Order: sequence, then structure tokens, then C-alpha cells
Amino acid sequence: MAYRIETDKHDDIDIEQEQQQPDDPYEVSCSLSKYHTGDTDAEDSQEQVDKVKEQLKKVEQSPVTPVDEHEVENSLNMLKVHDDAQETKNMDNYLLQTLDEIERRTEKLRETVREVETERLYLLESLNTLMQSQALVSAGEKDELELYMDRLTNRLLTINISVQIPRNPPQEESLQLVRTLLRKLQNNMRQGETDSGMIHRYLNSCMEVANGPVDNTFQGALLGCAVEDQKEIRKILTSMWEAKDDIDRQMAVLASMSLA
Repeated sequence: MAYRIETDKHDDIDIEQEQQQPDDPYEVSCSLSKYHTGDTDAEDSQEQVDKVKEQLKKVEQSPVTPVDEHEVENSLNMLKVHDDAQETKNMDNYLLQTLDEIERRTEKLRETVREVETERLYLLESLNTLMQSQALVSAGEKDELELYMDRLTNRLLTINISVQIPRNPPQEESLQLVRTLLRKLQNNMRQGETDSGMIHRYLNSCMEVANGPVDNTFQGALLGCAVEDQKEIRKILTSMWEAKDDIDRQMAVLASMSLA
């Protein structure tokens, strides 16, 4: 809508009225001041002023929407729940990382214990071999050497190391069969009948890809053992194969498995 105002100098002034009245009181007040500025036609100006005042009154009387306290509380609770969930997630991640580290160190400890037990048995086997050696018969200090070896043997026997593996009955039966086969190998070695070919066949039976012939009986028994037992048996046979020229070391490695 357009208004025309005539001044004393007979100049025409057009005033454009926005179709949508301002809602902000400050803007309405500015509009009111605008129409009071300058010399305008009294009747038109008064009409415009009345309209602006009416609009201002409506704005001032507009109801203010009250704040819903329950809605605010719910929003705060939702934020708190979100923060708690994030904190719980962070704690879960920390716990998982800690448990993973403990598991890694536990497996390392078990491995170290097995190595210590193998070393203990190797030392005992070496002392036993020296005691039975004919070289001591003519030694001038035979008695003193025997006392020395007895003392070392007793000290080694004070070391008691054990690593337990959980097994179900079928796994126990399979392990006993493997022990029986290894015990026969051990007896042959004690009698000087070392069979490197048998050790190699047993070792191939433990491999996913065999590097040579396997022993079907040994392999069938091995597959029925617990996974940890399978790994341990393979490691024992690997150590025996690497020490094939050292019968004392081989006997000590076998003894570490407790074949009784």
C-alpha cells in the first residue's frame, strides 16, 4: 500500500508500507518515529500513527510462552545419560586394554616357566650323565666331585615348577597316548637307540604342512589333545630335532613333559 504526502513546497513524497508489520517492539517504535518525522498531512499521519500504535499494543500484549520445567529437566537428564554412556564406554575400553595386556603377560610367564623347567631338567640329566661317567673312576678327586654333583642335584630338586592345562576326559586320553609313544622313544634313547627318523616323523605329524613322512598313530592321538598341549608337544619335538646330536638335551626336553 502506498501513501502520498504533500509538503508546503508541493513536492510529492511516496511512503511504501510493508505488507507484513514488524513484530519486534523496537522495530515498531522505529516505525512510529519514522512517521513523526517531517511535515506531513495531519489526517494521513494520524491514521498511520494510530495503526502503528495498535500494532505496538498487540505486540506488547502477546502472551509469553512459559518455560516447561519438566521439559528442561528431561533435556538435562538426557545430556547426563549421554555423558554417563560415554564415560562407561571409555571405562570399558580401558578395562579391555588392561585385560589384553594381562593376558599377554600371563602367556609370556607360562612360556618362561616352561623354559625354566626344561633348563632344570637338562641340568639334572647332565649331572646324572656325569655321575655315571667312567671318567670319574680314575679321577683323583672322585669323592669331592661326587659331593659337588650331589649338592648341585639337591639344589636343582628344590625348584618345583608346574604349568597346568585344563583338559576334558577325551583330551586326557589322547594326551596319555601321546605320552606313551614319547615314553617309548625316551626308553630307546636311554638304551642308545636314538632314532632321528622317528623324531622327524613325530614332528611332521604336528605340522599343518608336513615336511616329509608322518606317523599316523601319533598324528591321530595328537589331534585329540588340547590346543595348548599340541603347541607344547610340537615345541618339544622341535627342540629335540634341533638337538639331535645332543642326547642329554633331548632327554631333558622329553623329561619336561612329565611322561610318567
